[in-house]
Amino acid sequence: MDYSMGPTAEQPSGRGMPPDELSALAVRLSRLAGEMDTAGARLAAATTLEWRSKSAEAFRREADVRAADLAASSSKVREASDHAAAYARALEARAAQGSAMFGG
Repeated sequence: MDYSMGPTAEQPSGRGMPPDELSALAVRLSRLAGEMDTAGARLAAATTLEWRSKSAEAFRREADVRAADLAASSSKVREASDHAAAYARALEARAAQGSAMFGG
């Protein structure tokens, strides 16, 4: 279910994503962060080509900036993944406690 557009008829306001969907989101975000890391590594590798000119210098400077941007963004995405996973675990623990309180 896609919650990116806010509450829907199936997911009323005030109710969050179920823990299993949050866990799946955390996995997707983690994979995305890995893909961003790979892109940054490929970009860094491109700057090692034997190319000497003013254009090459400009490319390397720009590539360094973009690689740093990718690294920072990847870190934020990984952080979001960690938070989503932690929240899913907290919801699962809360549900288990509630279930145990009522003999379930």
